Amino acid sequence: MPGIAAQLTEQRKQQLGAQLRRTVAAIAYVQNNSIQTPTGVIARDILPADDLTPGPDNGWNGMNNEWVQDFSAGAANAYNTAYMIESSGGGNAADKVLGFLVVRNQTQPQSAATQVQFLNGTGAVLDICQMQGLESEPDATGYIVDFVIYTLNEDGQIGFYMEQAQQENIILEGAVGEAATNTLSVPPAQPLLQNEQEARQIAQPYVQMAQQASHPPAQGQSGH
Repeated sequence: MPGIAAQLTEQRKQQLGAQLRRTVAAIAYVQNNSIQTPTGVIARDILPADDLTPGPDNGWNGMNNEWVQDFSAGAANAYNTAYMIESSGGGNAADKVLGFLVVRNQTQPQSAATQVQFLNGTGAVLDICQMQGLESEPDATGYIVDFVIYTLNEDGQIGFYMEQAQQENIILEGAVGEAATNTLSVPPAQPLLQNEQEARQIAQPYVQMAQQASHPPAQGQSGH
């Protein structure tokens, strides 16, 4: 759980953004049987109303593409679930690969969130990012340099640890990999992936981690 890195050069930020897009595109190509060629997949920015669902503690209506976490009726000194990654049953994340890179805290005058927690569909923790002191960084922005990835049709949730119940404006930037035939998708000027072999090399560790997390070894047994 590496948390957040803030002091990055502009070149490194651009490299991470490009790497994340290639990663989610590669995973989508490998896992989505409807994508026939590497050029049939694209990566775009995550949009909260199109890709996420409001969590039970979030008063945001889920209709507008704005990053609002309304925890005014939530719990203090506890995790509050802001977003659900829902793939089953035709949820907003169906047939998509989601990757998170940036946490930007735009809450004014003062944020009460100290951590952002990413869970998979079984409730296992994928990452916990410390947010204390983030407001003092340039643009109040931190980077998840190892990425948080939800592979194709992987459910999950995102929560914030709140010292007090209030509304937050925390932006979670990342990328979505999906078929280029999706109505939201605009194919990139240059293909993100060169060939199937490259896509599989990029996707393999993330797919393997997701499989291990969803099917942990039974007690007394070890994984391979």
